[in-house]
Amino acid sequence: MQELRELTDIVTKKKMKAVSVLGGYPTLSNARMMKLYDLVAEDKVQTDEQAIAVLFPGQDNPPHYFRLKNALRDCLHRMLFLIDLDLPHYHLRQKAYFECYRQWATMKLLVGKNARASQVSLATDLLRMTRKYEFTDLTVDIARSLRLYYGSIEGNLKKYEQYKALTHEYDEVFQQENLAEELYTDLVLRFVNNKSVKQDVHQQAKAAFDKIEPALAQYDTYRLHLSGRLIEVLVHTSVNDYRQTVAVCDRAIRFFEAKEYTANIPLQIFLQQEMVCFVQLRDYPSGKAVAQRGLLLLEEGTFNWFKYHDNDKFDFYMNDDLGKMVLNPDVTVRSRGVMEKCSFCVQRLQAAKLDAKKENRMLKGDDAKTACQMACPTNAIVFGNAWDKESSVNKV
Repeated sequence: MQELRELTDIVTKKKMKAVSVLGGYPTLSNARMMKLYDLVAEDKVQTDEQAIAVLFPGQDNPPHYFRLKNALRDCLHRMLFLIDLDLPHYHLRQKAYFECYRQWATMKLLVGKNARASQVSLATDLLRMTRKYEFTDLTVDIARSLRLYYGSIEGNLKKYEQYKALTHEYDEVFQQENLAEELYTDLVLRFVNNKSVKQDVHQQAKAAFDKIEPALAQYDTYRLHLSGRLIEVLVHTSVNDYRQTVAVCDRAIRFFEAKEYTANIPLQIFLQQEMVCFVQLRDYPSGKAVAQRGLLLLEEGTFNWFKYHDNDKFDFYMNDDLGKMVLNPDVTVRSRGVMEKCSFCVQRLQAAKLDAKKENRMLKGDDAKTACQMACPTNAIVFGNAWDKESSVNKV
């Protein structure tokens, strides 16, 4: 079900409507398939059992449900190729990423159809884009395909040597990127997530950084420096050396700001890490300035940076301006898939209060419904105002 939730976040109803207008593309023509899409997209079901109870009541794991689910997944997968890259929340590198992989898939289809001239023309243009935006894996694949074409089909020695050298160059970069990513992942998995002794984490992080440091000096690619600088951050955060961590983050931020494109993800990561360090150092003005820089890279409403539960000065009665930020019903306090302690869905309560206020009336007992209440297929969970004689909870 998690896979469908992710797909419905990307392939919205607006996108499907546009696809149906174009014609010739997959659409959700099956009424039950459309119903399943709505249930998932509107977060009305979280499990297969709940979906079955709505779509096939009284049936126990019907095979046609799973066929329906797989058909919906496959249809949404095909629609991904029709992503509207003109939407404002896609930054330049994201657009380039989608476009490069779309063109790469087209190029492979041309190879399969022996359309060699079209393939070479597309590959040459695509190679310029993958090098500009530092998609090293694609660059290696494209350079290798051009090396093969000029070496075994056209027999152009000059072009063959050109793409042979390019393949070797980017293959070496790709290996270093993979090494850096593997070293960082190993550190997080084996030491950080397992709450190892800080000195052990420090030693392992230092050993990993020593392995990758020469490559950082030699190559300046996005993926290599993202993983490499994260390893360097772990070297210092593992022993609470926040000033050195800030220095590492500053170097990383300057590096990524110098790119031809806006490197949103690395900049967000290192700005957030720097902000945490300034909080630990009690340098709140610097922390605020960093947070304000980070906000420029985020679409409004995508993440709540104010982690109130970690702030011992937070007013849990939510009477001050910072407290009221937590009650904003339009800002999520976590990303999808991350669990949080039950707050009786305080954002939903706040949304219901605001609706009642706009309508100039008192809040009714059943105006707000918690997520668990809506997800329960047997209505075993009731939430509301027990003092309101008209509310459901009063009648239980």
